[in-house]
Amino acid sequence: MLAYDGPTLFAKRTLPMRRIILLAIGLTVAAATLGGCKSTALMAPGGDFIYYEADAPLANELTVRKVSVATLEETASLTMSVGSGEGTGLLSPDGSLGYIISKETYSPMTISKVATADLRQLDQAELTVISASAAVISPDGAFAYLGDSTGTVTEVRLADLVETRYLATGTDPILIHTATIAPDGVYAYFGTSLGTVVKVRLADLAVVGRATLPAQSTSTAVISPDGHYGYYTNGPAPTLIVKVRLADMAVIGDEPLSIDAVASTVISPDGQYAYVMGNANPAALLTVRLADLKETRSELVALDGNGGWSVIAPDGQFAYLGSGNGVSIIKQVRLASPHGLTVSKGGNGSGTVSSTTPGIDCGSACTRSYLDYQSVTLTATAGTRSTFTGWSGACTGTAPTCTLAMSEARSATATFSLPDNTFTAGRTRAAISRTGIALSTTLTVPGGGTLRQSVTGRARARATLCSTKRSVQRAGTYTVTCLLSAKSRAALSRGAVWLTVATTFAPTGGRARTTSRTVILPRTPLATPRPAPPVTG
Repeated sequence: MLAYDGPTLFAKRTLPMRRIILLAIGLTVAAATLGGCKSTALMAPGGDFIYYEADAPLANELTVRKVSVATLEETASLTMSVGSGEGTGLLSPDGSLGYIISKETYSPMTISKVATADLRQLDQAELTVISASAAVISPDGAFAYLGDSTGTVTEVRLADLVETRYLATGTDPILIHTATIAPDGVYAYFGTSLGTVVKVRLADLAVVGRATLPAQSTSTAVISPDGHYGYYTNGPAPTLIVKVRLADMAVIGDEPLSIDAVASTVISPDGQYAYVMGNANPAALLTVRLADLKETRSELVALDGNGGWSVIAPDGQFAYLGSGNGVSIIKQVRLASPHGLTVSKGGNGSGTVSSTTPGIDCGSACTRSYLDYQSVTLTATAGTRSTFTGWSGACTGTAPTCTLAMSEARSATATFSLPDNTFTAGRTRAAISRTGIALSTTLTVPGGGTLRQSVTGRARARATLCSTKRSVQRAGTYTVTCLLSAKSRAALSRGAVWLTVATTFAPTGGRARTTSRTVILPRTPLATPRPAPPVTG
């Protein structure tokens, strides 16, 4: 079975088992091996068209059909002469060009450039490749890398369809079954009939790593959207799905599948699930959770031929299945349903809510739809001087993170609060001596912070007569006192003094709050030993 992580138009070859290569552009890749003739398909980058290879009416012919996803009806087709039925195909990253690598009747293998708008052939060149069985295209669409039955990788410059470099991946004769390419185009990975995966650095076309799979032959391959992992179906029976860490080519897990022969594999756009299609009619479509390689669902889909192909829509909601039997009946299968997630913010504080699964940045983007198999982790981050105080709605508790399974529409509210700065101020009392005036106010506060009191007079140029502050660690009632100078005391001996007393509480990490009151001290001669009670207004 063939698979790779580059856009594939179609592939056809005569083998003991049929091989199929497919791809949903950008994030999805698929490939399949079918008994007898084989068929291949892909989805255009925008998800609006499917291209698949089907049996032509005459022997030694290959037909590519273009189908509208909206109607599942054919809009164009191209039939080519083939000899042994060997070949593969590619699609440019923007979907405008297809490259058909095929074995023409009584001729060497050729590569044909095709305009996908109307499946019109633009150019063709002969290849030295013996039998290309898997291929990938660079992310910029400049080069193709073909794997053949001798284990050789051939680089082809697509602008003029010229072979530029060659790499022998092993000393023993090996058949390359699968090909994937990292999203950044730095490495390509070729699976072989010996059950190995070869890592190739494309800059100098050099082998830089190998992985040995548990069984003899690779069947299909997909690569995670972040380029960290490769997933291979590996046989013969029992068929396994094998996880390879691509950085060091280490096999880090494998699990058996409930089907013996795999026709195709595609991966969800977020890399959480693979959908593995069996080589039978009706075809079993398995949903495999890639975190632990466990099957989570299996359903049967009737096709119009044994085995077939599958592609996945760019948003991951639907798969499209068909076979290579002439004008195939294409089946649409819902993989997941979208549900909306709405995030709100409450409280008198400030903050943001973001999601580890991209989509929520609230802030600005507070609503997003996710598929029902996805889980979304929300993280609340308090703003300056604010505190995250808890969730309500679908999320609960006071931990800043919350994980939601998007099996239905959900909403959650994150509450951000400023530290409580409310306080009460008692009466301001004056203690008058012969040398000064002490003004004291009791403040009851809800928590730790800083208490301040300042006194200003009502002279022509308003001036601060005294100020003081006090730090407290917890809620309670405290007294703050500031002393007016002898000059203020002398003024009081001559007549009443009007003062403005401002009291302030600044909670730790919060905003300060101030209250002011007017205090009138009646004339108090210096001979008067007692403090005069204030008159407030």
